[in-house]
Amino acid sequence: MWQKTFWHINSEFNIKATAYDRWNSAGIIAELAKEGLENFTPFGQGFGSMSQPAKEIYALAMKKLLIHDANPVLRWMISNVEILTDPADNIKLAKNKSREKIDGVVALVMAYGVYSMMATKETSTPSVRILEF
Repeated sequence: MWQKTFWHINSEFNIKATAYDRWNSAGIIAELAKEGLENFTPFGQGFGSMSQPAKEIYALAMKKLLIHDANPVLRWMISNVEILTDPADNIKLAKNKSREKIDGVVALVMAYGVYSMMATKETSTPSVRILEF
């Protein structure tokens, strides 16, 4: 049943890539590939992968180019995010409130990271719009 949802979303929105956490996900990605779904891009959860897109999402938000239509779930998840910094000033998202969720924010950073990798140099400063289904 969930495959039909993926098919519907892929056909309706012409999805070019889907970021996924590469840790412990080989099985599900293989199953989705058997169903004909493609364009999966592995994306790590460490400082190396998360820092640049997280910083860019923050910059877009400060410029009011992160449009989320006052989505209460995303707002709640953002309030649960804590930022970890390494000695090289890289950042990544953390959830130190063990019962609270930040998955939507992590997904946003991952999606933006893959988008940034795919964007050409001619692309102007993007805005990001969160769509509700």
